[in-house]
Amino acid sequence: METADSWISRRTAAAILIAATGHFALATAALLVSTGASLAAFDGGAEPSPIGRAAGTLLPILLFPVGQATSFLAPAGTGRVWGTLLFAANSLLWGLVIGAALGQAGVRGPRARAAARQ
Repeated sequence: METADSWISRRTAAAILIAATGHFALATAALLVSTGASLAAFDGGAEPSPIGRAAGTLLPILLFPVGQATSFLAPAGTGRVWGTLLFAANSLLWGLVIGAALGQAGVRGPRARAAARQ
């Protein structure tokens, strides 16, 4: 049961965590596939596979907005630790937006509607 002083419901917190984890896994997979396809095409001279092209197209979308913000730091570089932290922060930001929307959409379940009628 929710307490009056909780600022976020358990359902919303779970939705945020699941969305952030899913985004992180998808972005990591897209990064690895895109890099592998690019290196294979560079090494062998062949065209990248459709999956490699799709991952290359999907990656900038998944890295938005932190990827665009860090492009200004490209000459100085972000370093391995900061780059990883920013990559994780981007997934957390996506998780907050998607998870909050999904969590709020599910808050009005049958029990909540019954309680609102009383």
